[in-house]
Amino acid sequence: MQKLIGLSDLPEDFKIYLEDSFRKELISKAVKSAGGFVKLSKEIDFDWSSLCKLRRGYRILKGKKSIYFIRISLLKKLLRLVDLSLDDVKDYVVGIAYSKHMVKI
Repeated sequence: MQKLIGLSDLPEDFKIYLEDSFRKELISKAVKSAGGFVKLSKEIDFDWSSLCKLRRGYRILKGKKSIYFIRISLLKKLLRLVDLSLDDVKDYVVGIAYSKHMVKI
């Protein structure tokens, strides 16, 4: 029998892309829990403008729109704030990336 690899088995520098609705809801709950974007960014040690890009799901880089992945280490910090685990997220993962290589699920 095959054993599948879960999100918790991946190194923390791997990045994942979450479904839009789940990602926005997760970040909104974390912002509410922390008391605002700036407070949340300080609490998780992540730039607040990048947090806005993360919520939006994309960024404009050199005139091109590119999707914005979230590192597993940052995701864990956000999940801790809203009392969720990586197992709760697995159904909402759309893609996994390491460096510039992405795999759609």
